[in-house]
Amino acid sequence: MRHCFNCGREINEFAKVCPYCGTANAPQQPFSAGDPNVSPVPTRAAAPERPAAPTYVNVTTTAAPITRESLPPQYRPLSAWTYFWLSLLYSIPVVGFVFLIVFSFSSANINRRSFTRSFWIPIIIMLIVAIIFLILLAAGVGIGSIDSLEDLF
Repeated sequence: MRHCFNCGREINEFAKVCPYCGTANAPQQPFSAGDPNVSPVPTRAAAPERPAAPTYVNVTTTAAPITRESLPPQYRPLSAWTYFWLSLLYSIPVVGFVFLIVFSFSSANINRRSFTRSFWIPIIIMLIVAIIFLILLAAGVGIGSIDSLEDLF
């Protein structure tokens, strides 16, 4: 076994890339011929090396698992019960509307803010339909203006 040049952890002696930090590790170089502690051994000329295929390091195996407690409070996921209670809270006529406004602009939790903003979508759609209906009603195209089916053709 040998050690990584970058992080110092023990790695396989044939590994070209450190599995912990992803640093390319060249094979260990033989001692120079002038070293008195090494007996001279005849070596063959090495063939030129081909570029190695790219090696990808799986970061998830070396990193600590992401838990709810390890996330900042702003990014923590909401539980199913939280979604349920928020839905009940938003269905209360006046109080729910106030909480809709407050939580839509709150940055305490991104998931709660997004969930609250999703409650505005049907409200906006209903307002648009009501405005269109009022415009048509003001223009005299209401249902009461049609006396019989003959007026349609």
